Amino acid sequence: PSLATTTTYYVEALENGCFSTSRTAVIATIKPIPTVAVNNVSRCDAGTVTFEGASTGTISWFAAASGGSALGSGINFTTPTISATTPYFAEATLNGCTSTSRTSVSAVVNNTPAQPTISQNNTNIEAPVLTSSISVGNQWYKNDAMISGATNTTHTISTSGVYKVQANNGGCLSVFSLPVTYVVTEIERDLNRTISIYPNPTQDEIFISLTGFESTKPVAISVITLNGQRMHEASVTGNEARVNVQHYGSGQYLVLMQQGKRRVAKSFIKSN
Repeated sequence: PSLATTTTYYVEALENGCFSTSRTAVIATIKPIPTVAVNNVSRCDAGTVTFEGASTGTISWFAAASGGSALGSGINFTTPTISATTPYFAEATLNGCTSTSRTSVSAVVNNTPAQPTISQNNTNIEAPVLTSSISVGNQWYKNDAMISGATNTTHTISTSGVYKVQANNGGCLSVFSLPVTYVVTEIERDLNRTISIYPNPTQDEIFISLTGFESTKPVAISVITLNGQRMHEASVTGNEARVNVQHYGSGQYLVLMQQGKRRVAKSFIKSN
């Protein structure tokens, strides 16, 4: 009958009414079918991957689920250089018995993300929004400290500091983005409504209406890039300031204006 364990049987012979003087023992030996345990292994970018399997038998490694020649044997197997996630298969042999099927395992290749770049939207200057060029796997930092929960593509600034972002793809970390320095100003809403910058966008120069500030006292004006680079600084008295931006690169810039404790920020676009 069907057996699950090793079983001893006995055989005797009969000839002309005479039986064997004793029965001969015969053993039906049941050998266990070995199994293989192995986990996926991942790496960053192209290179080799080493698997470590576990089995009571001898492990053989293959490139296909059935057929083909073994790529290697033993508990450990190192793949050739691969640049994309690649499946491999392992089977074991013990006392002439082979696994009923091959165990599938993956050599996972995660590409290291490119260095993110940060763009900044100052539409709401009380809460400007930073956007990473990487769509997923972002982690935002402020003053070199990780911001808990800040893992979206965008991050809204609420406090002054130096901001940067790093992208993560399966444990493969990008280079940090260039930092963005931002000072959250004490916005005065009424003053903010009276200040204007024109033309916007501009190619050659901007005019800054300083209506709302005291015209007899100087107003400190700074033009900075979204990365915090200062492009222009001046102290202006009167109702209007003029800044030549012809040599600026195209993009968005921030104009910071301060008179005493009164501050306001406006943005403009430099076009080609």
